[in-house]
Amino acid sequence: MALVIDIKTGVKLDIPHELGMSGYRQLCVENVDTREGTIQECPLLDFKEKGHIYTYDEKVVPSVSQCLWPLVSPYFTKEAADRGTNVHEWCNYFDQGGQEYDKLPEEYRGYIDAWFNFQMQYNLIDKTPIIEKKLYSSIYFFAGRIDYIYLDFEPGKIVCKNVYLQANGKFKEEVRCKGRAAKLIWNDFQFYLRCWNIQQGRVNWYKLKN
Repeated sequence: MALVIDIKTGVKLDIPHELGMSGYRQLCVENVDTREGTIQECPLLDFKEKGHIYTYDEKVVPSVSQCLWPLVSPYFTKEAADRGTNVHEWCNYFDQGGQEYDKLPEEYRGYIDAWFNFQMQYNLIDKTPIIEKKLYSSIYFFAGRIDYIYLDFEPGKIVCKNVYLQANGKFKEEVRCKGRAAKLIWNDFQFYLRCWNIQQGRVNWYKLKN
């Protein structure tokens, strides 16, 4: 089984977050072998943090979040973005063996405690995740970076969760792609692809204009 996790620290946006997870799931469907517990490498995929730019074979491709930007931009603030980035970095630090909890800024401790609580509830503390994995869809031509992927050897399953960390040390979760009709899951992804097409139209218009 592949357990795919996207961490959130801000406002819960049902539709954009569900659509985003459907994009991440497609990346895993194409690149994760749940039978062998392996992930296909994407050597032609490159990512530049500045500008959040993905290229595949030196050609710019959209990311999952960029495709959904029109839906999430009304809720975007620099404060929320900075908090999300910092919490992700601290989660990664501790999951990679970091021990210095006393250096964790007070304003992020509740979020990190929430992440620890989530891991303990699902017995993930002693498991080694694949962190910030960059993947590419060779079918639909988009890329993305998945926060956490946990692999084991139960064949054929991909379970996706949006995990909302809260400042009070608690968490909420939304499970995707488990226990839902396949038709509904597919509809999520079809809606995501429409957002992708809109984004591509904007890019092409910009290129023609300039």
